[in-house]
Amino acid sequence: MRDADILDVVQQSYAAALDGSKWSRSLTAIGDLLGGFDATLEIHSTRHPVPLFFQAGTRIPADGVADYMAHYCTVCPRLTYSSRPHVNGFIGYDYDVMPEAELDRDEFYSDFLGPTDLRYFISANLARRQDSYCALYVHRTPKQGHVGDGEIALMRKLMPHVASAMDVHQRLAGNHAVQSAFEATLDLADFGAVLLTANGAITFANDPARHILQRLDGLGTDEGRLRVDDGPAQRALCKMLQSLFNGSLQSAWSWGGDIHVPRRGGQRGYVLSLRRLPDPTGAMPGNAAAVVFIRDPSRNHTIAEHLLQSAFGLTAAESDIVCALTNGCTVLQLAEARQVRVSTVRSQLKRAMHKLNVHSQAELVQLLVSLRVPPKLNRPRPPYGG
Repeated sequence: MRDADILDVVQQSYAAALDGSKWSRSLTAIGDLLGGFDATLEIHSTRHPVPLFFQAGTRIPADGVADYMAHYCTVCPRLTYSSRPHVNGFIGYDYDVMPEAELDRDEFYSDFLGPTDLRYFISANLARRQDSYCALYVHRTPKQGHVGDGEIALMRKLMPHVASAMDVHQRLAGNHAVQSAFEATLDLADFGAVLLTANGAITFANDPARHILQRLDGLGTDEGRLRVDDGPAQRALCKMLQSLFNGSLQSAWSWGGDIHVPRRGGQRGYVLSLRRLPDPTGAMPGNAAAVVFIRDPSRNHTIAEHLLQSAFGLTAAESDIVCALTNGCTVLQLAEARQVRVSTVRSQLKRAMHKLNVHSQAELVQLLVSLRVPPKLNRPRPPYGG
């Protein structure tokens, strides 16, 4: 066995750690290296036999995998054997499970493996936790026979690398799951939200933010970074980002700040609220270290109407009147625009204020202003109580 062959298989394992679609080819290469038919990589709970994770090499038939998942994993003596409290790196094989004479009488060996021309195995326990374990299995045909000392030594040399690759794969998969959930939550927001790395690169923008950036009306992107067209506002953004990550907790902007961004055509400008995420150390999804909330005052009327109707039970007419009054219209102007009596507008306004539990137009304005502000992030505690 050449060292180059072993190195190639190790490299394929680490490539699979970064790209899960490469596990099948990697496992087949492991099977070939150990003189077997193919290999599988499995994670099982110690409480039930159905795999939590299962990846097969390219030669394992799909119908065989389906049968294994549906039934034969529940009667597989190899799993019973592997689930014992073996230490990490423990290597097993058939004769540790049962003697040759009993293999043909076992349901798993005779009914499942027999028709597929498979019989023997060698396994390595890659990782064990309190309630689960990860194992690599290399499957062998009757012709290939039982493993010998050479295959066992080779498995012992190979398994630390496969274990490391699998650990990386699981960590990346876990990070991806956290990232997906985090981003899906931001997508529910009515306001724009952009995640930035410490150097200002955009790692995610929710739907409202993407629509704003695509307008190229005061905000945009430049080589994957958030761009502000107004010079002073852009310089303020850069200075604020530097203050977030310069290590100084005494900086006025050490946890974030707010910036007004002018727009073209006389429209109200955006308000950017930059906030440092609780753990800007690379543990956050996509290495995100900060979030930028983008408030578009021109959309506040629509946003407030939606909230008033869904959260407080206002009708469409009531929410429209409330928002219009808050934006400066008078009752008389509303009545003329809608071609209704002033008393009708006052009656709708009275019902709306009752639903909102406010007693004056000043309280009404204060409530709607509060509904337009994105949720605040709690200021993170400085490390070590500093």
